[in-house]
Amino acid sequence: MNKKLYIHVGPPKTGTSVIQFWLSTHASWLRSQGVYYPQHELDSNSVSSGHRALFLERLSQTTRTQFNHAKFQQLLTEFNETGCNNLLLSSEFFFYQIPEFLKYREQYNIQFIAYVRADFELIESLYNQSVKRNGQVLPLPHRSQLPKSYLDELIDSISIYSECTFNLRAYGDSTVFRTDIITDLLTCLDLEPPTGYTPQSEKINSSYSFECLEFKRWVNKFDLGDLDRRIDQCLQGFKSNSQAYSLLPANTYQCYKEQSLEKIMALQALAPIENYENLINYVKAKNRASYIHQELYPDHLTKVGKYLLEADKALLSELVTHIGSKELSDLDVQYLELLRQLLGTDTLPEQKRLWLSKLMRKMRE
Repeated sequence: MNKKLYIHVGPPKTGTSVIQFWLSTHASWLRSQGVYYPQHELDSNSVSSGHRALFLERLSQTTRTQFNHAKFQQLLTEFNETGCNNLLLSSEFFFYQIPEFLKYREQYNIQFIAYVRADFELIESLYNQSVKRNGQVLPLPHRSQLPKSYLDELIDSISIYSECTFNLRAYGDSTVFRTDIITDLLTCLDLEPPTGYTPQSEKINSSYSFECLEFKRWVNKFDLGDLDRRIDQCLQGFKSNSQAYSLLPANTYQCYKEQSLEKIMALQALAPIENYENLINYVKAKNRASYIHQELYPDHLTKVGKYLLEADKALLSELVTHIGSKELSDLDVQYLELLRQLLGTDTLPEQKRLWLSKLMRKMRE
């Protein structure tokens, strides 16, 4: 059993987009090193679902996927014909397909690569992602106990399957990695970066700024359809001073932080986490960013509206028309008229426009 299958499973919000972008753009170099990394698509923001589409099929009327073994066998045949000894696959959707991959462990040496991120960070990042891509309209709940997470799933999986099949890596800032995440991943393959390599400086699929988060959470109410993807891609380019913020009050944040440490320690007891001590020190030293109460403030709506007006006026116009066709609350009407004013298409009579102006000033105070 000389051939190896390296399955990078994420999980979400652990640098997967950066990893997939680099691997995809260096597939030829990887192949020269004996690693076959099949090509996959990247969108206009360099974001990808990795290799999901190669052999996972979405079940109808659901977000769940199903492992297509016939397609996977075709991929293995393709891999065997390359002459490479290592197949590297990457997708966050593989996280829940571990049992399916393990059906091939008699033929291949299979190793799952998973990054371990503290839940108290992950919960805010995943919430941001749910607003970006999954139509979330509710604010982030503040609970006394952390909800079940990917760390719990990892603990369950490692408890069931041999720990030898899992390569766990600590995820955090530069104090956690001895180098950077690409160099760290290549270490799993016994590789060093190519000559001239420089770490990726620009973030890919980063979280929304607070303005964009609340804007997108508002428009998610209106069943955006095809507009959803276009709005998300456009908002990815929005730059703001409010990139670093927290939606968790101080007591909730501290509670989550302590529970996160307990989960990481429980995982370490089952299987070693590379850079474990660095991760523990990072979590203990981490301070909460400035707290912002979730609400779409008029100034923020104006900033995002002006950005959309400049970046894609046609998209903003389509969005305004789409929202105007829906059932609206009084606050929705106020927000919509503000966007119409930016477009120069406001339809309010003068008396109501003055009333709206006073209301907006009051909300700013």
